[in-house]
Amino acid sequence: MKQDILIVDENQNELLNRFCSAATHVSKLENNYVCARFEPGAHQEMPQLPATRISGQIYILLTHGEIIIDQNFEQRHVEAGMMINIFDNNVFSITSPDWNAVGAYFLFMSQNFLHNVNISLTAFDTNLLKERKRGLMKFAGEDLTMISRYMEMLAMNADYNVKSTLCRYVASSLVSALFYQILLMLYRIQEESNDRESDKVSASAATVRRSSYVPEFIKLVHLHYMKERSVNFYASKLFISPKYLSLLVKEATGRSASRWIDDLVIMEAKNLLRFSGKNIQQVAYTLNFSNQSSFGKYFKHLTGMSPTEYQKQ
Repeated sequence: MKQDILIVDENQNELLNRFCSAATHVSKLENNYVCARFEPGAHQEMPQLPATRISGQIYILLTHGEIIIDQNFEQRHVEAGMMINIFDNNVFSITSPDWNAVGAYFLFMSQNFLHNVNISLTAFDTNLLKERKRGLMKFAGEDLTMISRYMEMLAMNADYNVKSTLCRYVASSLVSALFYQILLMLYRIQEESNDRESDKVSASAATVRRSSYVPEFIKLVHLHYMKERSVNFYASKLFISPKYLSLLVKEATGRSASRWIDDLVIMEAKNLLRFSGKNIQQVAYTLNFSNQSSFGKYFKHLTGMSPTEYQKQ
């Protein structure tokens, strides 16, 4: 059964304690920041608390299960591998289809603590942040492991707490490093996404070019077949190799490039031999053969008869 839970309100310390009482392990540093870990099947039932407003910031990194966060009246489904950032003054509540299956790291930071966290504004890329769905990020593999370790280090620092001032310095440095690390991951994810889009565009362009070669070849053959019978000639016109041209033409038409050329030459030779009134030598010269003998061999090889035999039919 789904349960609504309140994370923080004006009575912050009391409600943090109530929430963290359900966690598997809790680490605190004078309520400046609170780290809580929830392990699947090991934590207590969540307390039933209504939606409320946060004062400070919360990061929740989900490692197992699923939670549903209603944040400023917008429902967000958070799955394993996702981290959500809940900002100051946001109104939200959390539910889950199965709290027992939930594994998560929970980090609360007060406004007082955040004022001492040094983040350079030059690290921000507004275009990058706009592309991210507000406060919701997805991590996997080594990225997820690294973010989890930052959470563990923050918890260990709070547990250590030998000298609270130094522990706060360590914590603020860790939070800064965590922020920069997340930015680095988001930049890399964006670059990989851009590369994939670029590859798609390149592949699409390549497909368009590939599909244009065959009709261009056939057009060129119709223009030049009476003078040019070499596949090399047509490939050079298309700026591709003869082998690649032959492959494309064969795949697209079922006939080789040389067969396309030969078929047109033989068709024209037959028309000339039968209807033009030219003799065999004249036909050979019209079709750009060096002599009558080479034309005769070419014609017989492809038709099974000599030009003379064809004319006598």
